[in-house]
Amino acid sequence: MQWQGKLFCCAVMAMVLLIYTGTLRANVSTLPLGLIIGFNASHPVATEQSITQHWHQAINAGMRSGRVQMDWYALEPQPGVYHLQELTSQLKWLSDAGVQPFLLISTVASEGFSLPADLLDSHSSTGLFEGRHLDDPIIQARFNQLMDQVVPLLVAHQGWAISIGNEPGNLLEHQPQHETPMVNFLRNAREHIHQLNEQMAVTMTLAYFNVELGYNFHRQILQYSDFACFNYYATTGDVFFDGTKDIVEQEIDHMLTLAEGKLLVLQELGAAAGFTDKPSAMQANEQKQAVFFEHVFDKLNREARFRAAYIFQMVDWDPQLVDSYYTQALLAEGLSVDFATRFAESLETTGLIKLSNGGERAAWPVFIKWVQTYGGVIKEDLPLPLWSQQLLIMSLIFIAIFRRNV
Repeated sequence: MQWQGKLFCCAVMAMVLLIYTGTLRANVSTLPLGLIIGFNASHPVATEQSITQHWHQAINAGMRSGRVQMDWYALEPQPGVYHLQELTSQLKWLSDAGVQPFLLISTVASEGFSLPADLLDSHSSTGLFEGRHLDDPIIQARFNQLMDQVVPLLVAHQGWAISIGNEPGNLLEHQPQHETPMVNFLRNAREHIHQLNEQMAVTMTLAYFNVELGYNFHRQILQYSDFACFNYYATTGDVFFDGTKDIVEQEIDHMLTLAEGKLLVLQELGAAAGFTDKPSAMQANEQKQAVFFEHVFDKLNREARFRAAYIFQMVDWDPQLVDSYYTQALLAEGLSVDFATRFAESLETTGLIKLSNGGERAAWPVFIKWVQTYGGVIKEDLPLPLWSQQLLIMSLIFIAIFRRNV
């Protein structure tokens, strides 16, 4: 019976190993903290120098994951005409530095669609041409054709994941008829991307604020995503600072619960530092910003399903950009001046370094400390799901008992 027992043990171990390896393999970076520099067209000379210095400091500390953001209409300004130079340049810049890109291509961006002009309603950014929906065969085919161009490019530059929409809840709150077509679009696009490269992780990014408000669309979005992806900020719905340890623990636990066993990525992780030359309308300050990031990174460090978080952003927004892009629109929608003022402050002081002179805030050393803590190692293995862990443990126990009795 001795050789039979050994043979049986080997067979069981082979089965366990097959389950283990089949479950684990995926091209996902397991330790990344990253950031984006920002969206300003230009910076003061001292700030530009500071950006370069701090970027290299992050790389040297071990930062190995970065983020690139593009709109669909920018990549395809005319039907079938692709402008990929800027995307290629940004991907190359990251990969040359040893940084794995996570790509966001906005098909929906907060308040409306980001499709090429010929696919939009000419009178509204919240509608599509001829009253069609996002899962219309024409629109779906056009996006899949874009992915035929983009996915090989992303793979060539060591990209590991792609999000194909940003904060759809803001649109769906007012335009609920787009919900089912958006879910269908995600499902179909994900299938096509996997046909191009089965290792490429696909998602659609949700704003945690929308989830807090109870909109139920997020469950369908998460169902057809390879990982759960959220934008998460230290603010209340009325844009007051809110980032205590208890809040952070509670909200990240909520995100992990919503993910239902999937990995968690924070595409945008941000907190305002507040104005220093005048009172902070949103009750923020530099120390609160630093402590918020400390709480978040400490919490994520204890979570096996955390996979990436990207600081939004290295440098403050330019006040003129905020005014033209957000403040005037918020006021035109009938929101109060106080709300618009707080929202502007949340962007104009969101950087880990200051726009005015490039000086670093207290949150920057916190970020660098945690980049160093994570070690900058890129792994491909994922944690076993609970059922696999249980099967592995049970199998090992059974083998131990069987060998003792043989």
